[in-house]
Amino acid sequence: MENKKRRTCLIVVIVILVLCCCTVIVLGGGGYYLYSTGRLSVNDVTGLLGIGPAEIQVANLTDTTLTAELTYTDVETGEERHYESLEMGEFDVNTITGISARAYTLTFSTGSGVPQGGSCYMRVSGGDSWVFVAVPDGIGVVRNGDVVDSNEDVNILTSFLCRGE
Repeated sequence: MENKKRRTCLIVVIVILVLCCCTVIVLGGGGYYLYSTGRLSVNDVTGLLGIGPAEIQVANLTDTTLTAELTYTDVETGEERHYESLEMGEFDVNTITGISARAYTLTFSTGSGVPQGGSCYMRVSGGDSWVFVAVPDGIGVVRNGDVVDSNEDVNILTSFLCRGE
């Protein structure tokens, strides 16, 4: 009787191991296929895990030139460092990609003063996706995954996102 129980347990363990190996092979093969065909990138995988690079998209929906300058403070020296600048024409959309996790300041300005410029001090985490939209009445900000309850949450001048939260 004991031999029969041992044999049954052994068979169950072997079946579970074979199923685990098959699952790993299928997932690995599928991942390799998606990667080799360009349907999956390292940034996609790391973004899903929340450790990949972030991106900031800026849309200028005004009839004037908009300048957006992204800076950060160097932790070692305390100096403000320039990361990237965007000079955008009327109805232009641009994206800053490959941003590592840290605190940044994105400063907007226009030649005409409309929309009212402003700064957004933001804490960027891996995989974040930020969107800034400039319209004649002002500049709006949203971060993918955040819930917006009011106009104040979207306005760059009053948003919780631009206070580093």
